[in-house]
Amino acid sequence: MDCVTPPDYCWSVCCFGRSRSINSKGISANFGKGLGFGLKRHIPTLEEKQIATQAGQKEVPPEIKQKLDQFAKDAKRRKDEERAPEDYLVLAGEALDEKKFEDGLRLAYTGLHLEPKDKRTRAGLYNIIAVIYDDLKSHFLAEKNYRKAIQSDDTFSVPHYNLGNLYKDQKKYELAEASFNKALILDPDYKEAQENLDKLRKMRGGDKD
Repeated sequence: MDCVTPPDYCWSVCCFGRSRSINSKGISANFGKGLGFGLKRHIPTLEEKQIATQAGQKEVPPEIKQKLDQFAKDAKRRKDEERAPEDYLVLAGEALDEKKFEDGLRLAYTGLHLEPKDKRTRAGLYNIIAVIYDDLKSHFLAEKNYRKAIQSDDTFSVPHYNLGNLYKDQKKYELAEASFNKALILDPDYKEAQENLDKLRKMRGGDKD
């Protein structure tokens, strides 16, 4: 197939067993249909931005999950050309939760196509893309996008934690430990990162014996 940017998405189309070309016209259709001028984009509040960054995470408090669900409903009511990057972040997270991986990639790439100025939003979009590729066992693309998330916002603990899990699964234990440690430096209350770090250290201690 002819692969036009973004290349990762072209790979996902092949991965899902669909043979089709994506040309320059397809880009406007798939990544931001109706992204022209005319309607004013939604401007998220600070609270909405904070809620959006929780999208796609496994352990979300019930009160945050409720707000995420409401945010997703509001985003769906908005037309494409009215949506903000945070809308696409929340919708991509919902697609990830529902295992609708191709939809998740399409939505996340559309959000990135809008060139979000908020670094945490941009990192969140890359993180969701990485998690989807991780779930699809495409470890190269997963690592690539986790690193893009970290590059976008190095203070975001989640992609560090997710990258640690990827390294652990690949038996790259020193890299995994470093990633978990970084996540905990950024968020000392990150329960899952601490638990995985403790398990990793216990396992490595057993290996040395």
